[in-house]
Amino acid sequence: MMMSGLLLVGGVVLVGSPASEAQVTKSGSKYQLRMKWSKGAKLGYNLEMKQVGGSSAPMKMGIDYVVSSVKGNSGVVDVTVKGMGQEPQKEKLTIDNRGRSIGGSTSGFGNILEFPQEAVSIGGTWKTKANLPGMGGGSMAGTATNTLKGFRTEGGKQYAHVVTDLKTTGGGVTGAGTTNTLISMSDGHIFRSSMNLKMSVSMKDSNGKPVNQSVNMAITMTRK
Repeated sequence: MMMSGLLLVGGVVLVGSPASEAQVTKSGSKYQLRMKWSKGAKLGYNLEMKQVGGSSAPMKMGIDYVVSSVKGNSGVVDVTVKGMGQEPQKEKLTIDNRGRSIGGSTSGFGNILEFPQEAVSIGGTWKTKANLPGMGGGSMAGTATNTLKGFRTEGGKQYAHVVTDLKTTGGGVTGAGTTNTLISMSDGHIFRSSMNLKMSVSMKDSNGKPVNQSVNMAITMTRK
């Protein structure tokens, strides 16, 4: 279910799945997280990225999802990304009821937060693996460890709280970060997600000599 929304960090696009009519249900002492898809469902997010300690203004983006069709337990989703002074970027993804995505013309649209196969207890963990794009057209392998931390109430509504520890490497970039995500108990949508990501980027200067640059990014995604 993606950090579930989309994050673009140093050329890496991380899509979180827009769930429709999903449920977070109790199963004994554990909780099952699933998504149910509905044709025509729409969902939008505002995303802001800024470099910690930097002087430049935050980068802002809008992300919109439309479920064009449903196939079994999966939704076919049209994703549109707007902002950053570029033409809107569009992709079509198929996402199942655990948030696992397939498709897209580039591997840049991939998932971090997927729901586990089995019900999970508070404090329970599950892992996600993904191949993400790196610098210069390379690839970057990512591993995310997700933990159901518990539940929070904001504005009279209850949300499941999931923390994701992410590690990535490849394509000239290594990184590690932590994401805090609130997921609606009633419909499975992400309400808010925030990430702190520290990256080390390897590149070459004008003389062809290797240069390493450290970047610390703060990213927030909020449902419209």
